[in-house]
Amino acid sequence: MIRYPHCADRLDDAVAVVTGSTQGIGLGIARRFAAEGATVVVNDHGANDGDAVAAAVREEGGDALYVQADVSDPEGIEGFVETVVDECGRIDVLVNNVADFRHGPLAETSLQDWEDVMTVALRSHWLMTKAALPHMPDGASVINMSSVHAVQTDPKCIPYNVAKSGVNGLTRALAVELGPEGVRVNAIMPGKILVERLADFDTETATLADYEQETPIDPVGRFGTPADIAGLAAYLASDESSFVTGACIPIDGGRTAVLRDHDHVEWRRQRD
Repeated sequence: MIRYPHCADRLDDAVAVVTGSTQGIGLGIARRFAAEGATVVVNDHGANDGDAVAAAVREEGGDALYVQADVSDPEGIEGFVETVVDECGRIDVLVNNVADFRHGPLAETSLQDWEDVMTVALRSHWLMTKAALPHMPDGASVINMSSVHAVQTDPKCIPYNVAKSGVNGLTRALAVELGPEGVRVNAIMPGKILVERLADFDTETATLADYEQETPIDPVGRFGTPADIAGLAAYLASDESSFVTGACIPIDGGRTAVLRDHDHVEWRRQRD
């Protein structure tokens, strides 16, 4: 079993579903949850070898299974939840992690781009929570993956910025409605995290290795890792956060505290 700092088996016997968890932040969360004692349901829509990912988590000493499902599809969600309940009996923790991203100016953003991002990055969170709720016991936790883009926008990524703002609004609305049912709902707002798809956010930077050579503006002096996000997710999933709901928590190395007036020089020059 891989041991993480301050890992205390806080999720013993819990069943945790993590959507989009065969790579990046989702995989980091799945590994951490397994190390904390949870049975983890690894998921994606089939783009990666999910069975191999679940096997790797088990080799680390955790308990994991893989369920392929497209959570952008309502019928896929219903089948996904049914499979999880058949295999595990309930859902104690749901992490809505899937997202989509399209980069480009408004004039080049199609209606399909808008709808694709909203469907994956926002609607799926609502539909997954709705489908899972009947199988969530008192004390269950929902964690929505938002972004600092919800509160600080960059040019040329309008659908993503709006979707993440919507995730924050959805999180607060669900927290108010589901609180009396014993279900907590919170959101995590990552800053720049070193993951495989990071280059999708910046067409000027081609690879993850390129980002690793950058000097971040984050006050802590580094970019984040999936393990950083996973630590907060484990806390929000556990009973230690039983009085925390409706919170949208930035975990960004202080990035949102920085006045970023030196960024996007080329964008500002377009006005000259």
